[in-house]
This record gives sequence, C-alpha cells and structure tokens, in this order.
Amino acid sequence: MAETWDLTSTQANLNSLSASSSPSLVIADHATITDTITISSGLRIDHIEVDLDLSHTWIGDLVVSLTSPDDTTSVLVNRPGVNPFSIWGTGQDDIDFTLSSTHSWGEAGAGTWTLSVTDFETGDQGILNNWTLRLLGDAINNDDTYIYTDEFGAFTGAGDAARRVLSDSDGTDTLNAAAVSADSTIDLNPGANGTIAGNSLTIASETVIENAYAGDGNDQLTGNSFDNSLHGGRGDDILSGGGGNDYLLGGSGDDVLSGGTGNDYFDAGSGANRFLIGAGEADDTIWVENNSLSIDVLQFGGGIGLSDVGFSQSNNDLTITLSEAHGGGAVTVSGFFAAGGGQRIDTIEFDADATTLNVSNYSQLSDFLQPALNQSPTVIDQGFVVAENTALGTVVGTVSASDPDAGDVLSYAITAGNESGAFSIDAGTGQMTVEGALDFEELNSYTLTVQVTDGGLLSDSAAVSIDLTDVNEAPTLGDQGFAVAENVALGTVVGTVASSDPDAGDALSYAIASGSEGGAFAIDAGTGEITVQGALDYEGQSSYALTVEVTDGGLLSDSAVVSIDLTDINETPTVGDQGFSIDENTVVGTVVGVVTASDPDAGDALSYAISAGNEGGAFAIDAGTGEITVQGALDFEGLNTFALTVSVTDGGLLSDSAVVNIDLADINEVPRVGDQGFSIDENTAAGTVVGTVAASDPDAGDALSYAIASGNEGGTFAIDAGSGEITVQGALDFEGLNSYALTVQVTDGGLLSDSAAVSIDLTDINEAPTVGDQGFAVDENAALGTVVGTVGAGYPDAGDALSYAISVGNEGDAFAIDAITG
Repeated sequence: MAETWDLTSTQANLNSLSASSSPSLVIADHATITDTITISSGLRIDHIEVDLDLSHTWIGDLVVSLTSPDDTTSVLVNRPGVNPFSIWGTGQDDIDFTLSSTHSWGEAGAGTWTLSVTDFETGDQGILNNWTLRLLGDAINNDDTYIYTDEFGAFTGAGDAARRVLSDSDGTDTLNAAAVSADSTIDLNPGANGTIAGNSLTIASETVIENAYAGDGNDQLTGNSFDNSLHGGRGDDILSGGGGNDYLLGGSGDDVLSGGTGNDYFDAGSGANRFLIGAGEADDTIWVENNSLSIDVLQFGGGIGLSDVGFSQSNNDLTITLSEAHGGGAVTVSGFFAAGGGQRIDTIEFDADATTLNVSNYSQLSDFLQPALNQSPTVIDQGFVVAENTALGTVVGTVSASDPDAGDVLSYAITAGNESGAFSIDAGTGQMTVEGALDFEELNSYTLTVQVTDGGLLSDSAAVSIDLTDVNEAPTLGDQGFAVAENVALGTVVGTVASSDPDAGDALSYAIASGSEGGAFAIDAGTGEITVQGALDYEGQSSYALTVEVTDGGLLSDSAVVSIDLTDINETPTVGDQGFSIDENTVVGTVVGVVTASDPDAGDALSYAISAGNEGGAFAIDAGTGEITVQGALDFEGLNTFALTVSVTDGGLLSDSAVVNIDLADINEVPRVGDQGFSIDENTAAGTVVGTVAASDPDAGDALSYAIASGNEGGTFAIDAGSGEITVQGALDFEGLNSYALTVQVTDGGLLSDSAAVSIDLTDINEAPTVGDQGFAVDENAALGTVVGTVGAGYPDAGDALSYAISVGNEGDAFAIDAITG
C-alpha cells in the first residue's frame, strides 16, 4: 500500500537546491538509523521539503527528524500511529512521503544535513530506500533583511536556540519587526540582548546590523557605532542613535529621539515628540511635521544651559549652536520659520539651568536671535613660504581678513589641511607659526582651511597655502650588520648598506673608513654593496667592525658601524702519511704510536679509524686519540710491513685519509723441534739411516745444528749435526734392548735451542735355534721307555717353541725322541 503526505507550502520566486541519497538502510526493531546529504552551496532558507521513500511494517511506529548544518532539528514524523484513531495501522510498506519544515528559516543551508529514523514499537522493522532534500529560499547576498512577525514568539524551545541569535557580519543588513504588534526592544550593538514578540533576541558578537524597523508596540531602538536607520513605527517609541551618522524616524506615536555623537537627522512624524541633545553632539537636523495638535519639545541635556548656546536664522531654518566647551555642534530645526504659522518646535528646554523657552509664537526666541545687520567677515585665499626644518615657533605669516561691521572682533581657526598639526594660528591675530616638524621630502605644500568668525558667530573660510623650500639635509646611516661564511670566493656579495637621504634624488657615495683588516672587504662607491676582497678565516678573525661613511652631493655625510660576522664553516681535517716500527712478537696492547692529525676548526673533535691494510686485525686505533696499539700476533717472517689506511673524521663528518706504515723489526726466535719417533729392525748394519729429525726455525734462513744429548746407550746411534739424520752406530739386539729414548737438541745460529724426545723402537727379527753335539750312556737291555737323556738346544728369540726329531742314525728305531721336550 502506498501513502503520500503532502504538507508542502510553495511561494513564488523562491530558488531551490536539492540532493538525494539511496542508502537502503535496514531499520531494525527498536533501532535508530541515520543518513546524510551534503549541500555544497546554500541559499537563505524559507522552508525545506523532504521526499521520503521507506518500507516498514508499521509507519505509525516511526519518528523521523532532520538536523541542519546549523544544528536545528525539525521533527518531520512523530509516531502518527500512537493516536488510537490514526489511519496509519499495520501492513503499510513502500511508503512515499513529502514532508516540510520551516524550522531552518533564515539559515544558509550549506553543509551536512542528517536524517534520523527511529523505530519505537516492538515487532516492526523496515528499510530506508532513498530520500531527497530540497531547500527553498532566496539567493544569498551580503545585504540581508531579517523579517520578524508575531510568530517569532513561539520559538522558545531548546531546538530554536539558533533562531534567537542573529549573526551576520557582511553587507548592510536590516532587522524588520514592523509586523510585530507587541512592544519590542532592539539593541543593535554586538552582543546585546533584546525582545521581539515576547521572545528574546541576541545580536551575536562581531555582528553588524545597520537598520531596524519596529511595529505597533511602544518600542525601544538603540543604534551602534555604524550609520543606522531606526524606524519607530506606530507606538510611543524611544530611538537612540549611536556613534554614526543616524536617521531616526519616530513614526505616528509620541516619540523620544536622541542621536548620539554623529551627524544625525531626526524625523519625528506625527504625535508629540521630544528631541534630546547632549554635550559633544555633532551637527544634527530636526524635521517636525506641522501639527498644531501636538507639542514637540527640544531638550538640551548634558549640562547645557541657555547661556551655552547661540540662536541664528538662516532662511527658514533655526540653528542653535553649542559653545566650544560643549563640543561646538549645531542643531538645525528645518523649516522653523516657514510661512503658514507652523513653527514645528513648541518648547526648548535646558536641563542645566532649568530654563524653558516657549517658542510657539517666537516671542521668547526673538530676544536671543542675532541682530539682522550683522554681516559676515571676509577672508580670501592667500599663501606663504617657509623653509623645511624651520624651528618651532617661527612666524610663517599673518592671515589677512576683514569685516564690514566696524569694531567686530574676529577670531581665527585652522579647520582643515593641517596635517600632523604642523602649524598653529593665533586665534586673536591670525598670525601663523610653525608647530611641528616640516619636511620637504615628506610633504612640501600645505593647503590650510582657515575660518574667520566674528562676534555674531558669522564666519568665512579661505584656503591658505604654505609652500616649503627644500634645504639640503645630511644623509642618514644607521649601524647595521651582515653575516658571511668563511672561505667564500673573492667578489662574493656580503650585503648592501642601507642609508637614506631626506633629499629626494640626492646621489650618495659610500666608503669604508676603517675596520677592514687585511683589506678583507670592498664597498661599491655608488651602491653601497659590500663584497669580499680578501681571504676570510673564521679561526683567524671571526668578526669585523667596519666604519662606513656615506656622503651626499652637498658633501654632508654620516657614519655608522657595519658589523660583518663570519659564520664558521666546517673544514676538512688533515692527516699526512707517517710511519712507525715495532718488534715482531710484541705483546698485545703495546703502543705502536699516535697518528698525528690537525683540523682548522678550533676545538673540533676528531675520530680515527683504520679503513684498510690491517691484515689479520694486527692493530687497533683509539677512535678518540689516534693511538695505535698491537691487537694480534706480529710475525716478521709472515708479514714484515703493514700499510694501514687511517681516516680522520671531524664532528661535521668531513674526513681525510693517509697511509700509516708500520715496519716489523726481526727478532731471533728459538728453533722448534717436537717429540718424534722411528723404528728399525734389530741386527741392522751400522751406517743404516734410521730417520731425519724434523725441526723448524721461525727465522728464515737460520742454520740449525743437531746433537744427541742423552739416551744413546752404548753409542748405538749417531746424528748428522747439519741435517739431523740419525744412523745406526752399534749392534741392535731386540732381545737385549728393544727401545731407545734419545734427547735431541736443535740449536740455531744465535745459539737459541730446543730439545725433544726422539724414540727409536727395534723390530724383532726371527733367529735360528742352536743345538750342539752331545752324548748319553744307557745300559743295554734297558727297558723300553727308559729315558736316555734330553737333547740341549738354544734360541735367541725368547719364548719361541722348539720341536725335536731324529733324522738319521737310529738303526732299528732303537730310540725315540719327544718332539716337544727333546
């Protein structure tokens, strides 16, 4: 079922802006969803319209609201089904609404608008398919009119707080409450609070509203410091201008009008009106409707008495001039003397002396009007000449004026053109004197407006020109300073000396008078540009104080100190090739030497590192001092010289490298011989080579000699002294001595020696057994088995088993021999 709510109010000539969103958001049971639309450029809103397309099982369950970028919330739907007679029952879906609101009236509309949909009742849910937002209103411009009606009194809720604050700092703006029937209090000053239709209205700080219109009530309107137009409307109103030039229109009631300090215009309208004039007011004009049924009063307050004003007639206008003590302003009553019998002001009151003038028939006023025969004085345009820089009090000249009225005393005043109070005029004589500094280059001519006034307050004005003559003035040069880096190239521009000459177009010349030590700088005589002329070294001299002289074409001059500070530039440290020597085999930690390096920058900390050539990590260098120490084994025979690349780095990471040679000194080292062994067969012939003793000497080319120091029992062996070859020298019998432990000593040419055990093991050789001729006796007829005897035999190889047999001569097998025992 599709439903349509149409609450749209349309107005002709309204502009519109629109945007759409299709979020397809699920409206869960007891949940709130939000969706936003952003309007990039707004308009002054009259009202808004929302097209809402949603699907829901019971729309009477929903609350739908829209919040503007100004945080104004409009409730578009508020649970319509809560009413027991509502037609919005269950079963609705695919609902299309068109909703509207005027809550955002007057807002600009640009920004993010937020739509909120809340499901309240249990058991229902739906989907927000899409929605469209339309803004209808007027195009935004800087000149705005804010219209208030009696309906404004209804906007008292928290959601209408933004309505109760008027904010607009651009253009010329008008607050129009002409349609309001209740009393209004409107104060246009920023931050002021007022009342319209019984509801509060605040003018926001920084907001300027120039004009205000009130309605039917007894209203009070107060202006601000700008030019205001205040309209009272139809009640008995109080209108108070501010600091600007204001237009005050009372309207049809009995009104009280006061202008403030500007040049104000009072238009009373009908009714009995009162005009308030205070001290310090500027020139005001009053126009009163000719109405014989009302009494209009002109009231002077602020301590002004009858004796403080003067009255004069100019055609049909009455002018009342305040004394200088009260500001010297004037109030003109327009048409006061006009024909027709209507004088427009009935009473003039003075608060200071409680004086009241009834001027309804001019009777009291005529005594105060100036005599008709008084004629204005005359002053004509004239001119004088004076030199610039003339001392204060110097007489420039005397203004010439005349008055047709013999004996009339004239007074003189400068009313315009006296910039910076350069001149003063004697009020009684018209003599003009110098009162301030005169500078031809700043302002070479003055056109003063001089007013001459007679005793009857009639006056005339003329232009008095004063031309200055140019006097040559010394140029001016102040102390100043520049900075330049050390070591910059010759010709580099340091800066240009700033000087001035009061005389426009005067050519200046520049010179360095002192302070340029070593001719470090030069200055261009025509421009004052300082350039580098010599070597700049921060470490040698970090600052220069030049005395620079500037001279104009009239040979007047000035001097000043121009300081030039050098900025320290990080310079590369320097390290040269160098060398050290040290004995081989020196212990770890021994100091080899300290690398010598330098840095032009005083106090710059240097760090040292070995970057190449340190084979085997033989050396280490102290990063802070450059001290090189032994870090590994030094062997002359292995590597007898090192070429280290040492880099030196300063605090600014600039570096230099050099080769540091370290030569090893050769030290005689002990030869080395280790325990070793040989083997040889017993019974080997003398002279047989047993083996050669292995020995070494770290010193290349060192001749070694060998000797058997001990263990050579029986002189069994000999060693070759030159080669270490061992040979058999005596009999070798395994059964006698089967192992020898020789001590062999090896000695180098420097008589350093080493010893080792050289073992020689004999290997056993199998030798033939020995049996000699021998005999036995036995009785004849001895029984078989009788032992005749045992054959005796010998064997060099201990433990070797012998076997016996009768090989021949045993005729008739007379005897038998035991094969094992013999």
